[in-house]
Amino acid sequence: ENSKVNTQIPVDNVGSSGALQCHSACNTKTYNVGVSIKLGPDMFHRTKVIVLTHLYELVNETGETLAIRQQDMPEVGVVQIRPGKHHIWPYWHRPERKSFLFAVDHALVQEDPALQVQGVAAPYNKLWSSPFTVTHGPCHVVLQRDPAADPAAHPAAYKAYTVHIVHKGSKVYVVLRPPISPPLQILNLSFQHIDVRQDDVGSSWEKVPP
Repeated sequence: ENSKVNTQIPVDNVGSSGALQCHSACNTKTYNVGVSIKLGPDMFHRTKVIVLTHLYELVNETGETLAIRQQDMPEVGVVQIRPGKHHIWPYWHRPERKSFLFAVDHALVQEDPALQVQGVAAPYNKLWSSPFTVTHGPCHVVLQRDPAADPAAHPAAYKAYTVHIVHKGSKVYVVLRPPISPPLQILNLSFQHIDVRQDDVGSSWEKVPP
C-alpha cells in the first residue's frame, strides 16, 4: 500500500528485537511489524538475518468463542476467535482524531489502542467488555449478561477472563484465559455478619461472615 515507515530499528545488535510502525498511504491503517536480528546458520554464521513478522497475535484459551474489536473503531475490524485458536492482528485502524498519534524522536507514532471483548453465544453476546490495552497485563475483562436474557436459564450475571500480555522474541501474544482467582473478593474483617449485593442489577443480598 506504499506505506510510510515512521520508526527505525538498528540492525547492528545481533539478538535484539523491536517493532516498526508503517502507516498506509491513505492514513487509515497502521501496520505493526515485529523485527528480530540474528546470525545465519552454518556457513552463513557471519551473515545477519533480519526477520520480519506480524507483531500482535490474539490467543483464545477460554472455552468459548469470543469477538474482539478495537474500541475507538467499533464499526470495523471485529474478529471472532474460537476456543484454542490464534488470530493475527496485523494493523490498527486509524481514527481521524489526531490525539491518537504522538511524536517519538521526531517521528509520528500511533499509540496502541484499547481492545474490547464480547461473548458470541447468548446471554453474553450483546454487551462489550471494558477496554484493555496490549501494553499492560495481566488484567481482567468482564462480560456482562444481556439484561433481556432469562435470569432463570442464565443465573450468572457476568463472566470474567484474564488478559495476559506475553512478549516472545519480536512478537506480542495477547492471551485470554479463565481467571485463576476471582476478579473481586470481599473480606469481612469486622466482628459481625454483613450483607452485600450488586446494586445496579438488583441482585439478592448475600451474607459475608466475619
